[in-house]
Amino acid sequence: MTNRFSPETVNRNWEIYRMRVKEKRTLLASGQKFGLCRERVRQIVAKCELIISTDHDRKRAQINKEELLMGQLDLSYRIQNALGNYRPNFKTLTVKEFCDQQPPSKLFMIPNLGRTSIKELLRQIEGANKDVSDIWTAGHGENYNPTKHGRRGS
Repeated sequence: MTNRFSPETVNRNWEIYRMRVKEKRTLLASGQKFGLCRERVRQIVAKCELIISTDHDRKRAQINKEELLMGQLDLSYRIQNALGNYRPNFKTLTVKEFCDQQPPSKLFMIPNLGRTSIKELLRQIEGANKDVSDIWTAGHGENYNPTKHGRRGS
């Protein structure tokens, strides 16, 4: 049995991933070259995709949070379109600039930006370590409770 962390195994796994994803080969064709069943090829491809997404998340986390642009946040198309119609240059603003320039009352007045979209937007802004307690208040008047809105107190 080969060591699963050996360079040969790692290279084989990335070769299988390349064949399956980049060259669009079938599971059977990818597995036959290395003597693997279709299910094992599927597992290897899933693991490689997990590694790639984890690396991408790690690189995003290393970006200086103060310099993170609104365009770099993982916002839904609805939010991007609504903010783009309201403020066309919003993607070029840093999260800090956006929050400083955005009056909380105006956020609720943007067309096609409902409660759910606003919550998603604020979760993304919170992910950039920006305090949004002055923007979102539960029930539009009660005190903001981070644990109630999905963010644990530190």
